[in-house]
Amino acid sequence: MSTSADGLLLKLESLKSLYYAYHHEVEENRRYYARDFKAEVVIGEDDENYNLWVFIPPTARRAIDEAADHILYTPRISVPVIGGAGLPAEENASMIRLFLSAWWAHVETHVNVLGDGRKALLNEGRIVVRKRLRTDLLPDAPDKGNRAARRRYQRDMSKLGRAQFLWDVELLDNCDVYEDPTNHRDPSYIYVQYDIYAEQARELFPDAAGNWTDLGDYDMVKYTEYWSKPGHKAGAYEPGRYIRWIETERVDEDDNPYPYIPIAVEDAGYGDMRPRAKVEERFVGLTQHMREVYIAEARQMTTLEAVAEITGFPLVIARKLAASRNLKVGPRSIVRLAGTDDDPTREQVEPVAWPAVPESVLHMIAKTTELANSTLKLNVLGGQAQPGVDTATEADQQIRNASTKLSGPLAGMQRLVARISGWVLMDIADYIEAPVTIYGVAADGSGEVTLGPKNIDGHYDVRVEFRTTDMDANSQ
Repeated sequence: MSTSADGLLLKLESLKSLYYAYHHEVEENRRYYARDFKAEVVIGEDDENYNLWVFIPPTARRAIDEAADHILYTPRISVPVIGGAGLPAEENASMIRLFLSAWWAHVETHVNVLGDGRKALLNEGRIVVRKRLRTDLLPDAPDKGNRAARRRYQRDMSKLGRAQFLWDVELLDNCDVYEDPTNHRDPSYIYVQYDIYAEQARELFPDAAGNWTDLGDYDMVKYTEYWSKPGHKAGAYEPGRYIRWIETERVDEDDNPYPYIPIAVEDAGYGDMRPRAKVEERFVGLTQHMREVYIAEARQMTTLEAVAEITGFPLVIARKLAASRNLKVGPRSIVRLAGTDDDPTREQVEPVAWPAVPESVLHMIAKTTELANSTLKLNVLGGQAQPGVDTATEADQQIRNASTKLSGPLAGMQRLVARISGWVLMDIADYIEAPVTIYGVAADGSGEVTLGPKNIDGHYDVRVEFRTTDMDANSQ
């Protein structure tokens, strides 16, 4: 396929400029989460003659971990009853609910995109999940007029569900995805770009002929994929596109097989969702506006630790002592120094008393810590006793108030799961067109759950709820 300049790749290069500021913020947030910001704490720390030990408190990391641990990532799915009142309609809605619960339980068990994605959502303000149907596993669908072949196809699909999970679900790196900047929740197009091994690329595209095919197995090559959304143009249905490149070679291109783009992007709710907001304004993590607090806290704690070390192990001035002489100092030890008080050559040992840490420094450390805790709700989410809280009712109110800090990420995860659940139903009804069985992970303890196009009947909307640990405790 073509290796010349590609218009879609040129568009991606232009799109990257819109994402540069956001990706910079992501890298900074990751650096602070990793507690890798010594250079900001003490200027000159990299100087080889500089021997001050820098104390980086775990506050930046704890802010994300405490919040993530507080979010229960197993979705609770509700399906509306369609088709009027009555037992059949209710049973049908229950069947869809059980299937989706089993589907997400399977995802949680094997790839855990929601559990793993909590920290990215909180720290980087964004979560991206790619869901693809594993079409290579599916038997060829026969013509709808051939009833015998259709029955065989449905039997094969039922057996296939026993041995294989028919979907590939993956959490993507936020720095690898470039979606339509006008609407991340319903984009017109999405690019994904990251590096893979040349060996893997050759396995994926054995017929490719680009210069990259001559590279060593473990050399890295750039993989790019492009999805566009289907739609109607001039009254006619126009399918979307699905194109892939290795380096600049277009190695695969076809129509988008789905009625949607199979990549879901959601925000944490901490950013600005106004129309025409910039990418870096929409996706904001908890770390982003707390960096100065983390730096101040680290500087204050470094200062306190350095002073405490000097105070606990003070400098000692020794005069007229031979370099080879060692003094043994400890409990009940006696040190005998040569010479009398009026002897100018007498041996002298004198500890240097350093001033104590000023009260203002201790007060500033307390205020900085209080600011971090009050903004991020660290201690409340971590279950620590709160000063001034004397009753269980007051403590419960504190926890409820802290949980509201997580309402934005919870809403984002709910939108994400509702959207992907609808896509799974579309896959069964519009692509597979046969009942699909999931074995062994049904929410009600059943060994299997089977769902077919007739159960779905063109209805794809579901309601999703996520809970925090305190919400779950209250409900029980």
